[in-house]
Amino acid sequence: MHSVSWCLVPDARLGIDAYYEPEPHDRIWYRHVNTGDRGYLVKRAGKERIRYDRPAEDLHVPKDGKWKPDDEDKPFTLWQVAQIAFEADKKLCFFQGLHMESRREWESFTEEERYAYMHEGPDDDLLRAKLFAAIMAIMREHSK
Repeated sequence: MHSVSWCLVPDARLGIDAYYEPEPHDRIWYRHVNTGDRGYLVKRAGKERIRYDRPAEDLHVPKDGKWKPDDEDKPFTLWQVAQIAFEADKKLCFFQGLHMESRREWESFTEEERYAYMHEGPDDDLLRAKLFAAIMAIMREHSK
């Protein structure tokens, strides 16, 4: 058993330790009940907050009743798994010479298009559909 190691930065104005950022192995994970987003407990300006699990982005929100402890070891949302499959599909398109398809970006899709891709994948090519199905089958067990 190890103790939680936090980065403490005293804030003289507040008179308390105002900034906590746990080491990766000491993070206490939470999941948003509506969106499925994953985040971990931090402290900013002396207040407990949830930092989204997004690399290189210090996006945090208040810890409220919409965030519940996440005890399951399922680090991905189905939305994220679909993005993994999408990126693999783009690379396959590149090697198949489908250069327009290989340049698509997830963010350029509408919400409806993303949702459709997440549930159906590409339907215009058998190999692309098989790749999508294989990735989704493997990764789905690691997602909520």
